[in-house]
Amino acid sequence: MVEDRIYDVVVIGAGHAGCEAALAAARMGAVTLLLTISLDTIAILPCNTSIGGPGRGQLVREIDALGGEMARRADACTLHSRRSNTAKGLAVQAPFVIVDRRQYQLSMKFLLERTENLSIRQALIVDIRPTDTGIAVTSAFGERFAGKTVVLTAGTFLGGEIAYGKVREPAGRHAEIAAPELSVCLSRLGIRMGRFKTGTSPRINAATTDVAALEVQAPDPTPEPFSFWTREFTPQSLVCYKTKTTEATGALVVDNMEASPLFTTEGRHTGARYCPSIEDRVVHSPDRSHHPIFLQPQDDTGQEYYIQGLSTSLPADVQVDLVHSIKGLEHARIMRPGYAVTYDFLHPDQLSQSLEVKTIPGLFTAGQVNGTSGYEEAAAQGLIAGINAVRKVRSEEPFILDRSQAYIGVLIDDLVTKGV
Repeated sequence: MVEDRIYDVVVIGAGHAGCEAALAAARMGAVTLLLTISLDTIAILPCNTSIGGPGRGQLVREIDALGGEMARRADACTLHSRRSNTAKGLAVQAPFVIVDRRQYQLSMKFLLERTENLSIRQALIVDIRPTDTGIAVTSAFGERFAGKTVVLTAGTFLGGEIAYGKVREPAGRHAEIAAPELSVCLSRLGIRMGRFKTGTSPRINAATTDVAALEVQAPDPTPEPFSFWTREFTPQSLVCYKTKTTEATGALVVDNMEASPLFTTEGRHTGARYCPSIEDRVVHSPDRSHHPIFLQPQDDTGQEYYIQGLSTSLPADVQVDLVHSIKGLEHARIMRPGYAVTYDFLHPDQLSQSLEVKTIPGLFTAGQVNGTSGYEEAAAQGLIAGINAVRKVRSEEPFILDRSQAYIGVLIDDLVTKGV
């Protein structure tokens, strides 16, 4: 089935990069199509539910200043807000929030569905092909969508495989199908690919933690909104907790390293920066007996805590012992085990400063598919890619931020000149 219309911009993937790309294009007046494997996981926060912090908080503020949406959505569903790095100078301080993961997702989906010039379609894309009029993409059902430009924001779904110890399954995230065909397609187009690993931590039942034994992290008494446009900011002001690993934690990791598939000779992959697993932390700092651990709420009414700092691919039964080795979590019950995901990415030195693939005019890429990590980095790239896709259609010069102007400028310049 082939649609008659030709879109100005087709965005593949509705994570944080895809949402910002689609909104930017549509708000600039371009006829835009957003394609996603599942409408139910638009703008999902698959790892922790925090936004901002050193460096990344500045990115979110810049996204906001350029008309992006992440800051406003975060302000609408903040559970905990504080300024990070307050013991240091103003230059390295940054806003940091924890948001309600479900409300953030629903809020973004609601906005996208009501944005003028933007259509949303559930489809698994298996092929990208340059044409005389632009670029065509094809779904697993044989549906063909034509775009003058395409923005690929596939996240961890290209050849994605998740692992809990020896248990492996093809997936971009837990219970979400991967997109292996697109990796083959990109390689066939001459794009140089690599493979990375990342992961997520166990979630535990809040009622089974000994919070009296933990250090309380209170939100700021006078919280500041992320967005320059937010006039009323009334977050839930929930507390977080801080603890640390023990020598027993490290011993468990060392004793079970062979059960971590990403640390065997066969499955070893490089990790994206800023997302170290507990296995990485123990291996790379063998003399360090303690690593900081943070408990973060997932929403305002549920009972799940995310264990920030305990990302792992160890088997589910070992994860139980791992959690119990940490002060205050001796009797905590795991609600969802952590897991690792390996995935294909494209080396970003193949991109121009506009995030367009140098060898394929009209194809832009943004987010974790470019080898980065983090919601904020993805959203920043998506915004720039969406803007430049429209400017490409209009035969206008690309919008490029200089290193001296913005953290986004530094991020993209490092990516396209240094790679990852």
